[in-house]
Amino acid sequence: MGTYAHLYYLGLTAVGFDALWGVMVRNGTAQAIGQAKTTGVLPCGEALRRSYIGLAVVDRFLLSPVIFYDGMTHHRHPAQRALLVALFSTMQTTSFTMFVNGIRHSRHPLWPALKSMFWGMFNQSHGAAFVYPVYFFTHLKQFTQLRHDQELEHIDEADAEALVCTSVIAAILPLWLIVPTIVPCSTDTRQVLIASYRLTPAILSMMQPLLARLLRVTRRKNQPGTQVSRSRVKRLVKLSLVISGAAAAMGHLYGIASGCLASGSRLVDVFWPGATDVRPGARDIITQGCHLFLQNDWWVIVAAVVPVVSAMISNGKRDGTVSLGLGHQGLQRLFGGLKDRWVTLTGLTIMFSPGAALAWSLAETV
Repeated sequence: MGTYAHLYYLGLTAVGFDALWGVMVRNGTAQAIGQAKTTGVLPCGEALRRSYIGLAVVDRFLLSPVIFYDGMTHHRHPAQRALLVALFSTMQTTSFTMFVNGIRHSRHPLWPALKSMFWGMFNQSHGAAFVYPVYFFTHLKQFTQLRHDQELEHIDEADAEALVCTSVIAAILPLWLIVPTIVPCSTDTRQVLIASYRLTPAILSMMQPLLARLLRVTRRKNQPGTQVSRSRVKRLVKLSLVISGAAAAMGHLYGIASGCLASGSRLVDVFWPGATDVRPGARDIITQGCHLFLQNDWWVIVAAVVPVVSAMISNGKRDGTVSLGLGHQGLQRLFGGLKDRWVTLTGLTIMFSPGAALAWSLAETV
């Protein structure tokens, strides 16, 4: 992947930006959100909370996402809940995969955490359909010219064990935002949960270095002089990615099952932008407009992930040194033969989620 791949991601960045923000402006959703900020009244008739931490600058920054996701969570509609579960499980897995990629390519203990926090906050403020193409544009070489074992030499067992713990935490973080779609709660509680979800990039980024430091201190006291097992480090890093990918796959399969089985919901209502009707001036314009925003988000994420996944699989196959390590030769043969099967690879990404495809493919290269 070279010049053409970079051009692809530049073009996808423009497509993603228009699919999110251009569409919101054209269909009137952005104006409706602005009106709710001005009046302090949500479309459902409830009051918009304006203070969260007491700092006016930060509180103003939180108003738009609160209005956005309040519309998606207020009615607890099964299609909206299914989309939130599928999309946010994929985004948390993608964030975790970015973090692991950062650790592999940096020997500084805090630089990967700071980078991960930056990309997470950038994603929250601008949308994954815009940010992920930018990320892959700037990190193509890291994903497509992997050095395999040499990239793990600076990672010790404490780092690897902390990654496994962090992958579990990343798997449950989407519940923070999704709880109001499952459990009835007050307007205040719902808005506080939505606003505080903005902390998740910092939590995900700092959890691993903090846990690793704690494990090192504990190990130094209880097991002084313990030698680092490189094979165990490799297995743990791979396991963390497998867990994170499985979380994204389960969230996505829940979204598919909910779309197929839930009363009052269809699968196209969950994922297909053409099934969402946004009518300017309608009472539910914010709900429908934001649902469309997230649907567009999901499809651009698929378009961003598939080329990178294909390149990682192809790179691993060419080197002949990469194995899934999942104890299943059938899976290994399947992934090893996908490098030129774009239709099949895209279908699997759509079936199991782009987050799962990205995490499992990176696990292939560990």
